[in-house]
Amino acid sequence: MAGPVKERIERLLFAPASPLGLVVARVILALQALWIVLSRPGMRDLTSWPSPFFTVPPGVLPRFLIVPGAEAVDHVLYGMLIVALVATLFGVLPRLAMITSATLLYHLAPMEAIMGGLLYTASLGGLTLPMLGFLIMAFSGSPRLRSERSPEYRWPLVLIQILFAFHYLNAGLAKLHWTGLSWYSAKNVGGIAATLWTLNGQRLGLTTFNRPWLAGAIGVATFILEFGFPLVIFSKWARRILLPAAAVAAFLRVLVFGFFFLSFPSIGVMVNWDAVARRWEKRPTAA
Repeated sequence: MAGPVKERIERLLFAPASPLGLVVARVILALQALWIVLSRPGMRDLTSWPSPFFTVPPGVLPRFLIVPGAEAVDHVLYGMLIVALVATLFGVLPRLAMITSATLLYHLAPMEAIMGGLLYTASLGGLTLPMLGFLIMAFSGSPRLRSERSPEYRWPLVLIQILFAFHYLNAGLAKLHWTGLSWYSAKNVGGIAATLWTLNGQRLGLTTFNRPWLAGAIGVATFILEFGFPLVIFSKWARRILLPAAAVAAFLRVLVFGFFFLSFPSIGVMVNWDAVARRWEKRPTAA
């Protein structure tokens, strides 16, 4: 039993792969980080807010190198972050660009959560995966598209995929920890939809509340997606089923609950880009 399992793990992590997957992952994560950072220019001014807004336990601010009143420095760092992300996107001095991007994201990304009085900064507003992904790729190498296939291009991508899968798995584990299986019940899902309807007025939220069968279906589908998503890493069949399901779920989440999963664009790192490239090369050409 140990032999087949070991062989499967070695094939998963160290099978020769082209650099295409890592290059695409770098582009996707850079685009996502740029989208979030550019849409939140106020993050550079948050340290100028009055001290009562920094309602976090001692040690949190030093951990993220946050100094209240240092907004002038953060203005400079915010500009440096944009430059580093653009360099990462286009592969200009990629290792330096990715390390710089990750370091500045570590400093700037938690600010919204801290200013909101949260005692944790686990999601960092969708910037956790870019930050960690850049570090993984920076220290594992910066391949070019014309590089030969190598196991060195496989394990960093799998590690990034595992981190993305934890977005879904952690959400499910958090629901079980704080609420239990009742979170996925029709009554609870309908109640959440109705509550959010009072805030954003999404019509499907009220429709979900008035139709328990629909709320129940959403609850069951959410459970399957959150706890089944890690299978995408190991199974091509799970990838074919759950990746489209995740896309549909992200769309429905907006229509029913009125909020968008900021890390969803990173789902592109889960795609087998080598297989996509092979199909593209085999496509029929016009005579």
